[in-house]
Amino acid sequence: MENSTSNILQHVSTVLPSATPISTMNFTHGVEQFIFSWYDYVIFSFLLSVSLFVGIYFGCCGKKQNAREYLLAGGKLKVLPVVISSVASHTSGLTLLALPAEVYSFGANYWLSAISLWIVTFITIYIYLPVFYKLQLTSTYEYLGLRFDKKTRKLASVMFTISVFSLVPIVTYIPSMAFSTATGMNIRIVTPIICGICIFYTSIGGLKALVWSDSLQFSLTMGALLAILGLGLNKVNGLSEALKIAADNGRLNLLDFQFDLTKRDCFWTMVIGFTIHWLSATAVNQGCVQKFLAVGTLRESKMVVFFYCAVGMVIVKTISVLTGLVMYAKYSTCDPLSTGQVRHGNEMLPHFVLDVAGKVPGLPGLFIAGVFCASLSSLSSNLNSLAGTLYEDFVKSRLNPKCMKKSSFFLKLLVVIVGTIGTALVYGVEHLGGLLSLGISAPGIALGALLGVFTLGILFPRANSEGAFYGSLISIITNMVLVFGAYYLKTQKVIRAVYKPVSVEGCLNNTTFGPVLMQSHISPEEHSPIILSVFKISFYWYSCIGTCICICTGLLISYLTKEQDPPVARELLSPAIYGFIDLEKYIDRMDLDYDKVSDDLDSEDKLLERRLSKWEENRQERLRKASYISDQIES
Repeated sequence: MENSTSNILQHVSTVLPSATPISTMNFTHGVEQFIFSWYDYVIFSFLLSVSLFVGIYFGCCGKKQNAREYLLAGGKLKVLPVVISSVASHTSGLTLLALPAEVYSFGANYWLSAISLWIVTFITIYIYLPVFYKLQLTSTYEYLGLRFDKKTRKLASVMFTISVFSLVPIVTYIPSMAFSTATGMNIRIVTPIICGICIFYTSIGGLKALVWSDSLQFSLTMGALLAILGLGLNKVNGLSEALKIAADNGRLNLLDFQFDLTKRDCFWTMVIGFTIHWLSATAVNQGCVQKFLAVGTLRESKMVVFFYCAVGMVIVKTISVLTGLVMYAKYSTCDPLSTGQVRHGNEMLPHFVLDVAGKVPGLPGLFIAGVFCASLSSLSSNLNSLAGTLYEDFVKSRLNPKCMKKSSFFLKLLVVIVGTIGTALVYGVEHLGGLLSLGISAPGIALGALLGVFTLGILFPRANSEGAFYGSLISIITNMVLVFGAYYLKTQKVIRAVYKPVSVEGCLNNTTFGPVLMQSHISPEEHSPIILSVFKISFYWYSCIGTCICICTGLLISYLTKEQDPPVARELLSPAIYGFIDLEKYIDRMDLDYDKVSDDLDSEDKLLERRLSKWEENRQERLRKASYISDQIES
């Protein structure tokens, strides 16, 4: 094996000249690395400097911020920057690094998520968005307090906190690992430095700083993606050749209509399971809804949803899938995993970048910077949204009127606390594997229950607080058993992934190392012992399972207990069901306009003006009614 490794290194050294003007290449145990040159450091420094400047500008040079200005930017942002920021927040290192590796190993079925994204767009626009826009709440979980009771609202906030803390360490670890590899710095030093910068500009600048820094960072991210894809296509003689090689080797089997919950990514798994997952991460997600409400009108809010979900995310995921297919075409006859040139799938794309772009000045640094930009966007969005949720649901009620004037201070403090905890959790992720599946399954523990409880409130007038609370609780407990059970069995090698076939026929001396390493790379499922089928369910279904359990259990409990009295206010129900309910029973109690919620708070530092505004009067009336209803139910 040592001889075969030395042969690989000798072969690579002849293919990639040592006199490289920009990125110096090292080899450690057969894994190629590139070391930052001054070009790369300039790009990185520019990125972080711009982000810091944006945060300082909006935090210190703009007008004084209150909670609404900090979390919703006063509802006065333009559509384009909000769309870009929304796409950037969902384009993390998982999309840039883990997704191409997923396509390389398992095929291009992930691209079927484009169908899911279109479905999610129209469901969000016509069912969920009108309710949230009309209420203009700074925390989506305020809705659950209005619709059900305090304990359901707080449970949902806890579930959202769980989902954020399960995702943030993953999206933070990926770029830290890439940066550590590129610079030689210890990952335990890199992580707190980079996260500290993100926490700083997010905490002082609020949503405006988040949106504008996301827009700038995303431009760099897309530049890196397109540059690498273009160079890769040039290496494999164009897109048509890459697609032909992928199709010939089973990577384009998109129309697998067999309905099997245990198949990783068949047609129905992606179209149904992934639709529910994305619906939970978009339609009722605090971070997304914050941005949907940051524009001036409902029409603009719908435009944000459409261009973010149906256009922006489809384009990003298509580019990532194509990158994975091009990467496979490049290594279709010499798999780097089988030859030991990379240790695991997460290193596939950096290996590919070095291979096709190692001699282009600054491009390796641009790629690492792009990965970092994407992850910083996701991190800052999660910090901002979780801080808003914790403030509205746990802190605000404990503040006296004098402290209310300093609401932005408490929000900034929460961002720092949440960011510090998330940074600390990163050190546990480095011991885990399968980052894409982990990034979907771990948040899926809570996301399914969250979508279920919001759907109960918005679409089912008969659902009551008891059904919502216990339905959510049963859902999250069931998903925890499912996710942790499946993960434990995977660590014990009881459940093994089934990879697409690879080849080493085109490698140097493949007769020496090819067969042995290929056997360890491909793990046929038939070699696994018989186990409980429930733990073999594809991770794409976790959110769907959680949602269904919450809705079904919640409705059953609701019909077995007393109906809510007084009846639900019509504003808390989706307009999509108005034709199916008794409009005389479910009356409009809040007298708000869907298309325009006026909030002329030019002097937002004056709390008295805020209280006298029509928006605030209506909002306080909603909260008063919700508190009265909750007290009646609890008594």
